[in-house]
Amino acid sequence: MTTQVKNKNTSYYINSFICVALMILFRFIPTTGAITPYGMEILGIFLGSIYGWCTVGFIWPSFLGMILLGLSDYGSITQVFSEGFSNDTVLMLFMTFVYFGYISQSGLMKVIANRFISLKVNIGHPWRLTFFFLFIASFVGGITNNIATALLLWFIVYDICKATDMRKEDKYVAYIICGVMFFATFSIVMFPFLPFSLVGISLMSQTVDFSSSSNLAWMITGPIIMLILIGLYMLLGKFVFRVDMTKLNEYTKQDNYADLREKKMNKTERTALIYLLIFVIIIVLPTFLPKGSYLYSILSNISVIGACAICLIGICFQKDKEGKIVTPFSEIARSISWDVLWLMIATIPICSAIEAEETGIMATLMAAVMPIFQSVGRFGFMALVIIVLGVITQFTHNFILLIVFGPVLAEIAVNFGIPPMVFCSVFMFMIMTAVATPGASANSAMVFGNSEWVSQKYALQLGWMFTVMALIVYIFVAYPLNMLIAI
Repeated sequence: MTTQVKNKNTSYYINSFICVALMILFRFIPTTGAITPYGMEILGIFLGSIYGWCTVGFIWPSFLGMILLGLSDYGSITQVFSEGFSNDTVLMLFMTFVYFGYISQSGLMKVIANRFISLKVNIGHPWRLTFFFLFIASFVGGITNNIATALLLWFIVYDICKATDMRKEDKYVAYIICGVMFFATFSIVMFPFLPFSLVGISLMSQTVDFSSSSNLAWMITGPIIMLILIGLYMLLGKFVFRVDMTKLNEYTKQDNYADLREKKMNKTERTALIYLLIFVIIIVLPTFLPKGSYLYSILSNISVIGACAICLIGICFQKDKEGKIVTPFSEIARSISWDVLWLMIATIPICSAIEAEETGIMATLMAAVMPIFQSVGRFGFMALVIIVLGVITQFTHNFILLIVFGPVLAEIAVNFGIPPMVFCSVFMFMIMTAVATPGASANSAMVFGNSEWVSQKYALQLGWMFTVMALIVYIFVAYPLNMLIAI
């Protein structure tokens, strides 16, 4: 065992000890404010879980947190696990992970990417080609698999770099590699029906009621904000970061991707496209139908879970000429992110306990923060949330930030008259702009870890430039536009 591995193991066990100590021993700390002894016990489980998720992983800290919650006055262990598993969003996550796993495995993502990159309008126009790289990362990554899409685009960039003799020292290389991952990171919350958007809605629905809040504003604003950010990022590259397009300009004068343009979709890819269109129609159509209509009632009742199930019926029904199922459920179910799923299962009962009146935790927290927020007003509240948490998320795992602050701030937002879906969408946009440091997100870590093609200097510069630009857009465009459409 190397010294480096020993040090990592030592760090792992120390962090594990701190995680367990917080869960078990925090209850012995004297109470403060309106927090009760029972509240201190619950708070310790919550803080220990958060610490464990940040330092050692998601699985066993989730199990331990749920077991200790079941041994408290909250309820039995069986009740705690049942509450987590029976939550609507856990079921939605399970179904969407499987369904989007099928879309990703089908190869449809690669086909769509190739079609955009091989468009004739890109010939002789390097900035148009750049736009489509960012566009694909945004719109294809969100509805398929954002990391797989980003990696596919990275490999295409690598081929271009080798063909044009562009290297790590060329600013364009870092600019496009970082940009692809930046927009792929944001893409997973561009629409309210995507898995991680559902996580945000679920967590915030524990403190506020989403039943009367339409997702129309999110559906419209998400793509608009994405296109605005792409445009601004291109201006950033041209006038601030000052990338040199000379080599790429020479490369794009030739029709390098004619073979991709002529390539036809195979049966698997065509089938995946059909099921993707069916899913989108079922989810999007109710937004534009009268609420009292029969079709609206049917499609709303189907929801995301039903849409995934309908598509999966067709996917798992098909057999080949030899009588075998073409796409076995067990194969596409491998795409389930168990870390995220168990994080959600554990979070639901733990957060429910935190918010219980008998703990006194929420009353103490509200008493501390409300005077600050009330002094700045509704717009000031949103601006403060976006700026402060937008910076914090560059140093803290973004989903931990969602768990800790999302439900509390959603309740405050509703008190200000902000529709919960509006707040949730802007909040999710903000926490997914986690790109400025290696610890901001897993996607960001991939950028900083790609030292062969991107220098840390350029990664930091582009990360912070993009973050500042995005936060300004969220404050002055995303939030007002959401409010305008929602009202």
